[in-house]
Amino acid sequence: MKRIVCLGGGPAGLYAAILFRKALPRARVEVHERNRPDDTFGWGVVFSDRTMENFAAADAPSQAAITGSFHHWDDIDVHYRGTVTTTGGHGFCGIGRKRLLGILQERGAELGVVHHFQREVEDDGEFADADLVVAADGVNSGTRRRHAAVFQPDIDTRECRYIWLGTTRPFPAFTFAFEETEHGWFQIHAYQFSKDLSTVIVETREETWRAHGLDAANHEQSIAFSEKLFAPYLDGHRLMSNAAHLRGSAWLNFQRVLCRRWHHGNRVLIGDAAHTAHFSIGSGTKLAMEDAAAVVVGDEILHDDARDLDAELGDDIHHQIVRERPLARDAGKARRDAVRLVRSDPDRQKTVRLLCLEQDDVLTREDMHPDRLDRAWDEHRPRLTPVGRCAPVCASSEARAA
Repeated sequence: MKRIVCLGGGPAGLYAAILFRKALPRARVEVHERNRPDDTFGWGVVFSDRTMENFAAADAPSQAAITGSFHHWDDIDVHYRGTVTTTGGHGFCGIGRKRLLGILQERGAELGVVHHFQREVEDDGEFADADLVVAADGVNSGTRRRHAAVFQPDIDTRECRYIWLGTTRPFPAFTFAFEETEHGWFQIHAYQFSKDLSTVIVETREETWRAHGLDAANHEQSIAFSEKLFAPYLDGHRLMSNAAHLRGSAWLNFQRVLCRRWHHGNRVLIGDAAHTAHFSIGSGTKLAMEDAAAVVVGDEILHDDARDLDAELGDDIHHQIVRERPLARDAGKARRDAVRLVRSDPDRQKTVRLLCLEQDDVLTREDMHPDRLDRAWDEHRPRLTPVGRCAPVCASSEARAA
């Protein structure tokens, strides 16, 4: 291969460029990104300890730089009806998205990757002479849209609304908190990703969102509502938004994307362009970067210098990437084993059901609401039966105080 083009300068595209440049140092590797180098519209990114081991094997220098910028924690706290239930031993790491992009940009430049920023690609046909076009252009992928007949995307807009916010409030554990209002439940997913900043995602069902008038609220009003509702968990800290780029409401619907095919001619989809993972499991960036690694090493296409990439890639790349998409299993089977500890307390049972169902990606269907957890648990319990020895400690706030 002589020329490889990565469309999209997010973690997936940047990481793919790094790994291709390492594997093929004589090839020209390019990244084309529509935004500026320091533009980012997220807050923090979560990785597991196991994921970092995989990154070390793929590219040790970037893994070391990422690790050096980590905020690390092991516990998950679930706040529900005045109680706190904690499970430990999960092993998570957080890093600011802007910092992550900076690390990957610097590593790519060091290896000779050519970055093009503020470069809108309207037609990937301009790269017809490239040996490979890696489409890492996100959930609204233009590449996927232009070739929809081949990629056959199945896109499902989910019913819940969520808003992605930040705060200076430090969270010592990955925090799920549920608050009931007169119109229904709201919840937050919160985690600290740096010394000074944490991510806070507020989520609720569509009908609850509308009943509170949030469909007509601007960014400031949405933040004020969220601050008031979740004040007990913010400890006086304010919420912040960096979503000024969004037109209309800052409240979004999760787009579940699945593509029947991930490759077409010299084009390959990776990351959110090919598939999405619900933010509740914190694995979207991890999966995107693992996609990049799988494409680079898949089927030894790099060493064969194959011209017929469609035949070379075949279904092997698809199966390899799917096989290596464990979703929430980074927390380990220990979550399932914790079920044995909570047979007597309904609230603790609900907490563990939340963790077990989330672990196995059941909750991408937005069942992460207290009034739906029991139903989801009953539906999926047969494949969540715990085996082996229980590893984490699961303790309520009252038990710890005793």
